[in-house]
Amino acid sequence: MIPDDNECFSNFVLEKLDRLYDSIQNLHYEGKMSLQKNTKIIHETVQHLKPVLTNHMNLDNQVIFPFASKHIPILEPVINFLKAERKEFIAQLESFEVLFQEFSQHSNSSVNYMLLEKLREKGVYVVCVVRNHMQAEVEGVYKVLD
Repeated sequence: MIPDDNECFSNFVLEKLDRLYDSIQNLHYEGKMSLQKNTKIIHETVQHLKPVLTNHMNLDNQVIFPFASKHIPILEPVINFLKAERKEFIAQLESFEVLFQEFSQHSNSSVNYMLLEKLREKGVYVVCVVRNHMQAEVEGVYKVLD
């Protein structure tokens, strides 16, 4: 279970992002030797992250952002930016999942290498976008509300 505390939430998500990043990099550098281990970690990590991020976004959209917009109107541009950025990283995460499923289903090493490079690029991008989003959310909204 994930604590409600925003700092604990951030630490949980950052830990999962680090795990995802490491496993993506390990797929590339460790190759077939650890393929099964790394693909399992990537699958589990994405499956843990998606509902946590969805619940967090729902809470923000239903409670935090409306409250902030109403009581601190100057935050509205930041909130609108965060909402747009969320759409982007959700789309990228879904795209990463599709690539990962395709990678997991192919056994031809040349196809896997091409997919692996796409997967690695997409995965690193997703990790960076989510990290950046979290920092913008904390700095731009939560600190102001505190």
